[in-house]
Amino acid sequence: MRNFNKRIEKFTIMTCLKVSNLSYSIADKTLLRNISFTVEQGETIAIVGPNGAGKTTLLKLILSIYKAQRGSIALFDKDSTSLSSVERARLTSYVPQREEIAPSFTVSEFVEMSLYSQGMRFSASPESRRKVTDALESVGMNEFSQRLIPTLSGGEWQKIALARALVRNPQVLV
Repeated sequence: MRNFNKRIEKFTIMTCLKVSNLSYSIADKTLLRNISFTVEQGETIAIVGPNGAGKTTLLKLILSIYKAQRGSIALFDKDSTSLSSVERARLTSYVPQREEIAPSFTVSEFVEMSLYSQGMRFSASPESRRKVTDALESVGMNEFSQRLIPTLSGGEWQKIALARALVRNPQVLV
């Protein structure tokens, strides 16, 4: 995490995420009601609650996977609904709880594929290899670069998923 912390220090502190009066329901169940909070750049927050409380729903709303039924979400003072998927990918990165993936990828290939979502060309360029190496090093997993994804333990997988999120150098990490 050492390299990631250095990247945060480079930025001027500003509001990177603002959630205002956010509400969301599924069928007859209200999961989120009038949720509001602000996150300043460099700040870390935790979302805590029991199963079914809406934690994952909130994250998916922030990432525009779900559309808010009421309220608004702004990333760096821009309404998140006005951002293209490429703009959103440049600003945010996400580490999922679980993910189905193709078993034939090496750790390096898997991490490097994340660069493609930012509109970058997918290639094994020296620059992309350096970014992958830096991301893997920041989570202590550089020696796993040539391992196949299915050979990883659950904890190793989580570190690789974090490296995949960090390789894009996001402004907001969810």
